[in-house]
Amino acid sequence: MRRMGLPPVTRRRALGVIASGSAALLGCGAAPEAVATDTAATVTPKVPIACDAPTFAALIDALIEAPASGAFDVAAVRLRAGLPPATLLAATLHAGVRTLSPSMNAANHAALVVSSVQLLGDAVPAPLRLCAVLWALDNFKSDQGAQGPANPLMPALDPSKLPQSVSAAQALCVEGLDAFDAERADLGAAALYRLGSPAAATDLLLRYAARDYGEEHRPICVGQMLRALEVFGWGCGEPLVRFVACVLSEGQPSGAGVATFGSSRAMADTVSIHGARREVGLAIELLVASRTLSPAAMRDRVAAALNEGVHPDTVWDGLLAASAELLLRGNGGGGLHCFDALNAMRWGASRAGSDGLRALLLLQAGAAVSFAREWAASWKYPPPFRALDLDRLEPGTAPKDIESLFERGGRGRASVDDPTPAHDAMAWFAAGGNPAAYMARGRELIVRKGARDAHFWKFPVAVFDEVARIDPFWVPRLLSVELFLNPSPQHHVDWPHLEQALSLAAELGLT
Repeated sequence: MRRMGLPPVTRRRALGVIASGSAALLGCGAAPEAVATDTAATVTPKVPIACDAPTFAALIDALIEAPASGAFDVAAVRLRAGLPPATLLAATLHAGVRTLSPSMNAANHAALVVSSVQLLGDAVPAPLRLCAVLWALDNFKSDQGAQGPANPLMPALDPSKLPQSVSAAQALCVEGLDAFDAERADLGAAALYRLGSPAAATDLLLRYAARDYGEEHRPICVGQMLRALEVFGWGCGEPLVRFVACVLSEGQPSGAGVATFGSSRAMADTVSIHGARREVGLAIELLVASRTLSPAAMRDRVAAALNEGVHPDTVWDGLLAASAELLLRGNGGGGLHCFDALNAMRWGASRAGSDGLRALLLLQAGAAVSFAREWAASWKYPPPFRALDLDRLEPGTAPKDIESLFERGGRGRASVDDPTPAHDAMAWFAAGGNPAAYMARGRELIVRKGARDAHFWKFPVAVFDEVARIDPFWVPRLLSVELFLNPSPQHHVDWPHLEQALSLAAELGLT
């Protein structure tokens, strides 16, 4: 493979080239246009969902009770009668929360992916936005069917057991979360929702989202559910808050994250998160450290970087790069779940109500990437790891066009043994490929060919989400890794309901 000499990238040099995949930043030609901000209409409701309305409750019941083969028709009838797609998406989420196991494992993917559908819907044309919403419904029915007949798993609350004050509610929820006692955590969370504020519930759930980084679905669930609440409105929040509390307290801890959680909480109050140093090299230093340090040592390295004045965004950049590198090196499952968890935690840090909580999320994220490296070395895909460094990812052979580029990737998390697609993507960006064009086509392929695998939605959408805020140096590198899991026109067939959904979109006048 031909090595291309790439000049060092400084923050000053990167600022003017937000597309980072640009040839200018890579040192080989003129820069393409910068990544444009998406301004398309969204599936976000214009007003909060009226979840207490009888019609909304009836819609949830109809979605739960519909056979998998008839769910599309149930939705179509209501959409033709004027139901907003955002309300259908919210009802799908509530149907999932009511009937899917509140588990830390993959049992609740259909609920987790609703936030990904909403984020993706922000940036695709209106017909595909409707397709994405209907895909979420189809995916829910698939997961519901896998768990057996419809059987609401969220029990009714016993009013006599609910705490009567905010402080008592918070205490009971914490007791349940600390003891991995789902019943106490559920009661405390429900009472906290009823008596407290969204901010109080958010901070408590985010704090425990940072705890068990050995099971990434816990922080992913917290981030996705809180994002959904932010979109659909906290008036619908009680079932979602209860669901998150149960996920955080279900089963037993992995032992990895919990081992450092207590010391990280104490350390968080001593860490400064107001540093201003943003050099790309500082993020690369953290990436390099993540390749060898233990989880506790990496956590300490993050603390040191923050106290040395490194900006939190630069720390997040380095940690996200470390998680993406796991996938590049050959572990699709470990890499994508670690990245998704860090994406959720970084979003959580932006909503955290205190500096200490923001620091805690960063410290535990630092430990998480090193743990993921250790864990991934012996889990499914492969070992052994390839000796590939994300910061020095070499360009391969640029494809002739963007369609050829996507045909080279997209085979999924179990098929990342060949790194050629990532090298070729780097060459495409170096030759002038525009990240905005890449993401536009990538989103379309996700909707058209994402099938019933939530991972073809969660990871690509998380990468696209980070592109909006990560340093430009990392943009082509993250997108080159994303190519592994972006459904491709060559390796995937259309979602079975695609033409039916597009026909409905046309009937509804969506263009």
